[in-house]
Amino acid sequence: MRRGWVGEQIAQVEEHVGGGGPAPATRQHCVGQPRVEERQPPPRRQRADVVGERVRSERSLRVDPAAAAVGVVASGLPRPYAVARTPSGAILVSAGNALLRLDGATPTTVASSGDGIGPLTAGPGADLHFASETHVFRLAGGSGTPVAVAGTGVEGGGGDGGPATAAQVAGPHGLGIAADGALLVADTRNNRLRRIDPGTGVITTLAAIDSPFGIDVAADGTIYVVDGTASRVVHLTAAGTRIGLVGPAFRTPYDVEAAPDGTVYLLEAGPSGRIKRIAADGTVTTVSRR
Repeated sequence: MRRGWVGEQIAQVEEHVGGGGPAPATRQHCVGQPRVEERQPPPRRQRADVVGERVRSERSLRVDPAAAAVGVVASGLPRPYAVARTPSGAILVSAGNALLRLDGATPTTVASSGDGIGPLTAGPGADLHFASETHVFRLAGGSGTPVAVAGTGVEGGGGDGGPATAAQVAGPHGLGIAADGALLVADTRNNRLRRIDPGTGVITTLAAIDSPFGIDVAADGTIYVVDGTASRVVHLTAAGTRIGLVGPAFRTPYDVEAAPDGTVYLLEAGPSGRIKRIAADGTVTTVSRR
């Protein structure tokens, strides 16, 4: 189950990294591309990311890609970081140490974490998952007390092949739900895309990806993930085998979303905050910018 395509553009925004430039209108599926730039994950407090909306400068913004229109969904949010839409249509925002629900004039707190709340994903079912620097949590049914499903509280990369609760993670910057219900974790500082089995809770490495950031699972079960070092979007099979690369090298790409019609949306981080559309025929266009 994907993070929740709602017929609008899905992207992320990062406030402090340099802006992007125009991309060639070419869609590529190839391997062996050279590494472009070594780039460390930014501090979470400076990043905002988007699923169904666009979060920026303590506001949640809704972007209509067809009309290129932007509207404010909520304002006055404390350090907004990530957004997810639940199956019921509720909008959730991670902001500082709180998980907020935007279903009225005043955001309500759903959960909190002293270690901060970063990326979010909705599913399977009504469950929610979110990550801190050293843990991944599940909020069963979308409410109640968060339960750690991965991480020990100590940054590291060990634990593959065993219970995810005994494994270490290091600054995950993306979460997703695979077609079989497995939880996918962009374990950014470990340079791995990891999978947590929905039945056994065992964690394994699905693919080696340099500085993985945003993740999305397409309707056909294939996986799109941002390679933050090469500044590319990597397309994988459900088993983690590389299919190829989507689009050209972008300027600081940060999040990706696969629409039901096969269109791929990408956020370029930085002051420009460009959101790119990669059409099925390979045409790359800018849908919106700051």
